[in-house]
Amino acid sequence: MLDRCQLEKMLRKSAISILPALLILLGFHGSLLSQSELSTYTARTSNTIRANTKSPVVKLQSVGAFSGYYRPSLDYWNGQTIWKLNGALISSVNADISIYNLINLRAEIAYFNTTTTLTSIVLGEEQLSVSMVPLSISAYYPFEVKWLEQTDLYFGGGISVTTVKNTYRSTLSRNSVNAVSTLPHMLLGAEYNLGQYSIGIEARYVFGSYSQGIRTLPDLEPVDKKIGLNGPVIGARLSYNFQ
Repeated sequence: MLDRCQLEKMLRKSAISILPALLILLGFHGSLLSQSELSTYTARTSNTIRANTKSPVVKLQSVGAFSGYYRPSLDYWNGQTIWKLNGALISSVNADISIYNLINLRAEIAYFNTTTTLTSIVLGEEQLSVSMVPLSISAYYPFEVKWLEQTDLYFGGGISVTTVKNTYRSTLSRNSVNAVSTLPHMLLGAEYNLGQYSIGIEARYVFGSYSQGIRTLPDLEPVDKKIGLNGPVIGARLSYNFQ
């Protein structure tokens, strides 16, 4: 039988021998806790980054249609000839792309045509028409105004590659001349959000001109004339919004 003194000595020796192992285990366990906390923190950070970048950098925002009135100067025809060409309807279809929800790009194709008619004793009825197909890209910045609920204002500018076709018709002949010109423009608009749809008004100003060879007399060689296309555009737009 072990007496009390011998039992106490054995317990002390056991405690001393187990203590280093306990310290090692506790240190290893502390290391595991630190790694676990680090993993948790890393996971939370990754989730936060993913949440902040959940929206795509570039996304299709809307598609729409525009209809309005365009009044190009057509200064050569209106100022140096007997022809008088007025403004007319311009229509287009377009698609808007949002970049970082900060700035929008709009791709658009439009059609415009203006026609005037004269009557002469020799040639009878004569007709001159100028048609245009602008293919344009615009960049604009939308912003909210607190006192205008559900309404965004925007401003920007862009450039278009415009195909111009002049067509002359009479009872005796028909002739067409094509030209291509690059025209810059500025734009300003307001859009009212109806949820899936938006309606708005937009004003633009187009700058530039195109050149065309024109015969001033039937027997003369064509002479290049610069014909201005400067002028305002104003109209309304209806768009379908992608959520």
